Amino acid sequence: MFKLLHRHSQQCLLALVCTFTVLNNSLANEHSLKIYCDEDYPVQFFDKQGRLTGMSVEIVQEIQRRLGVSDPIQVVPWARGLDKLDHEPNTMLLTMARTPERDSRYQWVGPVVTTLGVCWLTYVVTR
Repeated sequence: MFKLLHRHSQQCLLALVCTFTVLNNSLANEHSLKIYCDEDYPVQFFDKQGRLTGMSVEIVQEIQRRLGVSDPIQVVPWARGLDKLDHEPNTMLLTMARTPERDSRYQWVGPVVTTLGVCWLTYVVTR
């Protein structure tokens, strides 16, 4: 739970993100698209049957269905997915907070969900 709160502690926009040329090159040249994500409930996670699901996964699968493609979504640690996005062509990374520093570096597709960070505090008052 702390990981989730820490990750979304600032107001941010979650979006599907990919490099500027990914969709153009991938679809126009019929190259496969490398799709990465980390496990991050509720946008992408494994269900009780061990299947990858979630809001962003369902969106990607619907787009793939309409395009007639089926590139797999690979679950990797966040840092590895970001590294692949930055260094490999035809790469897509599911859900990233959209920040001013990242805005011009990527081609954004989305948003998937907008979040506002919230911190919960429990305390006990004694008299």
